[in-house]
Amino acid sequence: MKHLFRAIKEALYPLAKISLEKHHQNKVKEPGFQEQTLQETASQEAKYLITGVLSLNLTSFVHHLHVDQKIPQKDIDRLGKALKKRLNHEPLSRILGQRNFWKDTFFISPDTLDPRPETEGLVERSLSVFLPQSPLHILDLGTGSGCLLLSLLREFPHAWGLGIDKSFQALHMAQKNTFHLGLEKRASFIQGSWASMLKKRVFFDLIVTNPPYIPTHHIPFLETCVKQYDPWIALDGGKNGMTHYKELFACVFLLKKGGRFIAEIGHEQGSFLLEESRGYFTESYVHKDLFNQDRYLVCVA
Repeated sequence: MKHLFRAIKEALYPLAKISLEKHHQNKVKEPGFQEQTLQETASQEAKYLITGVLSLNLTSFVHHLHVDQKIPQKDIDRLGKALKKRLNHEPLSRILGQRNFWKDTFFISPDTLDPRPETEGLVERSLSVFLPQSPLHILDLGTGSGCLLLSLLREFPHAWGLGIDKSFQALHMAQKNTFHLGLEKRASFIQGSWASMLKKRVFFDLIVTNPPYIPTHHIPFLETCVKQYDPWIALDGGKNGMTHYKELFACVFLLKKGGRFIAEIGHEQGSFLLEESRGYFTESYVHKDLFNQDRYLVCVA
């Protein structure tokens, strides 16, 4: 195992360097920072690749390393295939078919967006508005893997939620995650375009959404791990990235008075969407993410 771990770590070193140069541009020239961080990043990724592919917990992984346990050839072959995918810039979450989001692990597929850490801010914003014991009715538009809706249901134990998505395959993953987390009695899913199929006036306390908001012409310039592996339909926000928001704002009729609409937005879209939303809601605010960029639009019905 020690030799295998070292070999995978060395193979992942170039990817670690690319990541370092992208995310720590101001520090890469500091003495000692680059090499130390490269080694740590490559080690971490090698550990996650091995434990994920071989279904090992951290204790088992450390034990395998300590005793230098021999790995069966079939497992070496599996690791080799996974490593090849990773070196082609396929995200580790895609290779393993699962992603940690908020407090749980969710199954994902090529038909679902790979959840990003910034989307967890939608959960945080919801928790800042409603008390945990609130018996909420929650609507998640463009639910994908269901990670956002299901995370909210875990935080609000008396809530019920509905997730809507265009993709039948994405809804299959959402259902799989629902049963995995034991939330099948509190979550339902239907296929459709935003809320167009909700003919009857169903009232919700909270509508959340992470719609496609990347301008079409920007997509070819995204990182390979995004443009090549995330479904285009989950990225493409049209010419200016804001094509879908007007239709989403029109869902205000589904909210109870005082209910909240909380959406993730592009970091350059805050001012425009803030002004646009005021034609539909009584109050609107833009909140920033951890990088101090506009990221969340919160509206009051």
